[in-house]
Amino acid sequence: MGQRTQKLVEALCDGVAAHLTLLARCGLWPAYSEYLLYDPIVRIAAHLQWKVSCEYALPKKKTGAGDNPRLDFFFSDDVRKLDVAVEVKWPRDTNKSCSVKKDVAKLRSVRATKGHKIDGRLLLVAGYHVVKDDSPLLTCKLIGLSVGPRCARALGYPGRAWGASVYDVAK
Repeated sequence: MGQRTQKLVEALCDGVAAHLTLLARCGLWPAYSEYLLYDPIVRIAAHLQWKVSCEYALPKKKTGAGDNPRLDFFFSDDVRKLDVAVEVKWPRDTNKSCSVKKDVAKLRSVRATKGHKIDGRLLLVAGYHVVKDDSPLLTCKLIGLSVGPRCARALGYPGRAWGASVYDVAK
């Protein structure tokens, strides 16, 4: 992962954690879902001059009923010839476990656009984090993920806070 993509990762962590904290302070936490995160994600990526595509259709043919598989976000930088794929996950039960196998499979199936290289296959997981020794940790165990977070941020209340963790699932 290059510097430009790492800067995007850090900005997404900071921005999503701040956005969730703001909404919690306004009493909106009961309405949280991954869709509430789309607005700040788009704004942050666009501010950093990434071309943003939401609900990016994957070239894979559908295998049954329903729509073709889609990524939550696909960011492109035509100047540096970079692409970044992003899936967003909001675990419903913050104290148990959450499968991310399908999300990881989708991210790993992404191919770069013509002349570009994939510089990140990112899983952004938002929700409760526990802060221990100034390090935010996601409270939900992720099934199907064997890498640690590339970036984690949490803001808010001492001990327990709203936050975001970003994982690069390229491998």
